[in-house]
Amino acid sequence: MTEQPDSLLELRGALEAGAAALVSDTLKTFTRLNAVVFQKDTPRVEIKVTIGSATGHKKVLQHDALVRFDQFNFTIAFTAVTRPNPNATQNNLHPDLVARVGNMAQTFAQTTWTDTTNFPRHYVAEALRDAGRPNTLKPEQGVEQTTLNYSGIICVRPGAWT
Repeated sequence: MTEQPDSLLELRGALEAGAAALVSDTLKTFTRLNAVVFQKDTPRVEIKVTIGSATGHKKVLQHDALVRFDQFNFTIAFTAVTRPNPNATQNNLHPDLVARVGNMAQTFAQTTWTDTTNFPRHYVAEALRDAGRPNTLKPEQGVEQTTLNYSGIICVRPGAWT
């Protein structure tokens, strides 16, 4: 197997930065790229991406005679974190935040196809597959959090290789 040029395949960073841009129009959104000290900020969305193996499905043969994979499996987790409000009439923030992130995730792939500003060298090949939504109360921290887990395939745009 040939090595991938790191400068072209910044897959994790591309997904985290692009997802943060899509989620963060009015929300505090944190990834490994900007998470210095963020645990006190609520409401917030934390984004964690794990890049898996190449799918082996497609390869690009370059002018330098190297075969390069251009599709990779990945998982992405959006963790919505809020502080519960004891007033039931004002405690809709968490389900609203979860719904908002979930709705964004449903159109995530389609958005990456056309959004070459946030995704200049990559796109998500198909709709994200839901992999579960565990909900946790953390009374010691005074927060409620729900992690929306998804899996998918990220591709390198043909123009990224030139």
